[in-house]
Amino acid sequence: MRKKIADELAIRWLVHPRPASCSTKDIFALQDANIVVYFAHGLGDFVMFGNIVQFLARTKNKLHITRVGDHYVGIYDRCDLLRPVYSGITASHTHDGAEFGKPDFNLAHPTDLRVTSELQKNLEDIKCTHICVENFFEHRGSRHRPPFHSKSRDLIYHFRDKLTPQELASLDQPLPNVINTSPHPFIDDMVERRLRAVTPYNKDTRIVVISRYGATSCEKNWGHKYRCREFPKEGDEARQFIKLCRDKNKNTLFVTMEDSSVTGINSLVDHAHNVFSFGEVFSPGSAGVLIPYAMLLMALFRKTDVHVGCPTGPAGVATLFDNLQNVILWVDMFPSWFFEPTANTINILGGTNITTRKSRPGSFAEYGKMAYNNVYTAAPHISPNVIFPLIEHRL
Repeated sequence: MRKKIADELAIRWLVHPRPASCSTKDIFALQDANIVVYFAHGLGDFVMFGNIVQFLARTKNKLHITRVGDHYVGIYDRCDLLRPVYSGITASHTHDGAEFGKPDFNLAHPTDLRVTSELQKNLEDIKCTHICVENFFEHRGSRHRPPFHSKSRDLIYHFRDKLTPQELASLDQPLPNVINTSPHPFIDDMVERRLRAVTPYNKDTRIVVISRYGATSCEKNWGHKYRCREFPKEGDEARQFIKLCRDKNKNTLFVTMEDSSVTGINSLVDHAHNVFSFGEVFSPGSAGVLIPYAMLLMALFRKTDVHVGCPTGPAGVATLFDNLQNVILWVDMFPSWFFEPTANTINILGGTNITTRKSRPGSFAEYGKMAYNNVYTAAPHISPNVIFPLIEHRL
């Protein structure tokens, strides 16, 4: 058992009366309710949910969000329309509480929850009246045409009859996100101090963040599925991309978003070439402060020049930061199924089934006032030679 999970098994768990249940559609019929959305989904999903909160928040209710573990919940810190409710659990992966024997805070039970003492205090402080558990359906572009084409807009489809004509018209353009990305002086300063202490970072350093793989599907990972003579080993595309960047500017620092279990040839970490993992620089054990992962990532992105990666949590967070160039690599799936189009994001589509992906109902490059900046490559792999010209000006 991982040490962090073992440490947190000592957390005090308490019985808490279960609040009333509701769906997102039910929210429109409630008045002066204090609603907690239980959101057992990934970081990219947390970002996408931020695009639809504006519709739910126009009711006379107060909205909050939680899950087992505060690592993603922290992305809504200082958000006016959707407030985080922290549980005090800092472990990144607990199988939604199953490793504690309390899956999903025991939400399957009709009358009682099993919550941490921290969560109980927070639920009492906000006078929680309702729990909203809503599935974030993974339809992969197969269910609705625009404007209900994406994972988040699919949820809007279920309460579309509650929207005003003006709100329905707004669906023909990119939806703003309610996540607060403004500077956080304490965390920003801590992140800079960690960079200076652990890496060769200085005031002239360019930062490139690489997210080569995600947790949900290996099919979408960059440098995994397709091998060739030019890229014989997994991750070789990313390594050659790093070389191109260093040939342009030796004072470039690379932060790779890798799980700590990834080692050896599977890892991009190479200190001799300024490549460090996010965990070794910013993990709680290294930083000495238990700050939710999403908040640390946002602080890093406020200093970042380039993010390159597959469609995963960090890629979604990067869409929120105009200061960086975000390049998302789609070896599988399609951009319009997921994130809203943003001016800082370029999508590169590779793989072998692009025609099939483009033919699905939810697939498009332009619709109404929405336009994705899509680039297509004929090769099944996505070569660094395609990516580098798009970000070279930031180095």
